Amino acid sequence: MSNETEQEHLKTRYAEVHFSRSQYEHKDRYIHKYYLPQELRASISPVDINGIFCSFYQDCDFGLLHGGIPEHIPDCVIQYRDLAMEKHINSETVHRVLLAIAAYCADDRAELTPEENQAAMNLNTWLAEWEKDLLNRCIQVSTDMERQVRSGNSWLSDYEIDMETQFYVRDDDACSDDNMPDGSRDDIDCHIGLLCTMKNLENLPLFKKPEDDGHWYIGDGQNHNDRPLGSRKGDIYNTSHCATFHELFSHMHMPVKHAGRIGGIYTDIIVRHQNGIRIDLKGGMATVVRDEPRIREEFVASDEITL
Repeated sequence: MSNETEQEHLKTRYAEVHFSRSQYEHKDRYIHKYYLPQELRASISPVDINGIFCSFYQDCDFGLLHGGIPEHIPDCVIQYRDLAMEKHINSETVHRVLLAIAAYCADDRAELTPEENQAAMNLNTWLAEWEKDLLNRCIQVSTDMERQVRSGNSWLSDYEIDMETQFYVRDDDACSDDNMPDGSRDDIDCHIGLLCTMKNLENLPLFKKPEDDGHWYIGDGQNHNDRPLGSRKGDIYNTSHCATFHELFSHMHMPVKHAGRIGGIYTDIIVRHQNGIRIDLKGGMATVVRDEPRIREEFVASDEITL
């Protein structure tokens, strides 16, 4: 590399990001939580990781996705577009962040050991059965709420249902509370053992129309493996995936080789009772009109209940 090229290569890099969101927020969070050195977690945010990654990953001299990191790294300036602020990160810190990103990429692309492959297969099989039970429970809750809306209750005009599922590491994991008692001090979740939080109830089939294309939901029995067969070695890459398994490893960006880390799953079904009132304060007295109940004509109730 010529001196002129090297000087150009070592110029400060700039990255524009939104502090409040990131296209790869789940991946950035996972790298921050499990790959970034603990002493950097208080000063480097997940969105900083995203900015540094975007500044370097296309650079052919780095080959970041394949672990290629040169010895000399320039400084990086993260420009938060939504805050109108900048953050200067020195070259040494940038280098350590790049090492964390490269380590994650290596794990995400690595071939699975037989034990890792079996753990992923076991998880996928178990989640497929778990989804069926969870789907039945959600339909029961929705059926009860739909009955209340149709009952003529003057207060309840609509409802929403959300679901959050949290995945935690095993007790013997290196990042469990027992093995890292001080790990939560600088952890982004304030709980070192929380692998990820998934929100996926919005795709339930309760209001599905037969003509809807591409509709998927937990417990749908469909194959959500979006990898071409034979594209990677390992049985788990060449078998049917349930919706939750797909969400975990394709959208939450956990490396498949970490499937065996999961040791606990907790689910919250959150029901919002909704009511709308329109008021007119003009004239001699207030006029109040309540919203009409929202009746979902395409509602799919459980077999035992007819609405």
